[in-house]
Amino acid sequence: MLVTFDLFSALIDSRTGGSAVLGRLAADRGWQVDGGRLYDEWDRRNKASQRDLDRWVPFAEHCRRALAAAYADLGVDGDATADARLLNESVGDWPLWPDVASQLPELAQRYRVGVLSNVDDAIFARTAVAPLVDDAAVLTSERLRAYKPAPELYHRARERARW
Repeated sequence: MLVTFDLFSALIDSRTGGSAVLGRLAADRGWQVDGGRLYDEWDRRNKASQRDLDRWVPFAEHCRRALAAAYADLGVDGDATADARLLNESVGDWPLWPDVASQLPELAQRYRVGVLSNVDDAIFARTAVAPLVDDAAVLTSERLRAYKPAPELYHRARERARW
């Protein structure tokens, strides 16, 4: 039996990690918006992009588009391409939820443990979760060519998890 977890809600405190990165950008550039607000605006648009786009594009592209839209709506002048790259490269510094490092390996003693996430493989590989799970049990949108909440993602994940 494969038990999967979402990467950025169940395993990683993405809001804390992402807000810190975006907060540093805002402070360095003198923007009148804090990192938490930037993160929330980006995250909302990023999830909508994944939900609404009818074809697969890399997660990094969703991130770039969402950040560009957030910057435009907030009236800040930033390079969304470079900043989205920085945000995605920083995921290795984003904190795990407090019980993940100890409980995920414990759970893996009883079950096959994996991740089902809307990220690209390279982004996942940089996270603190990557060393905690078998790569064969990692089901990314890049591998499945679909995004949550599309039913195709779950159908493809179920088929892939059978090996």
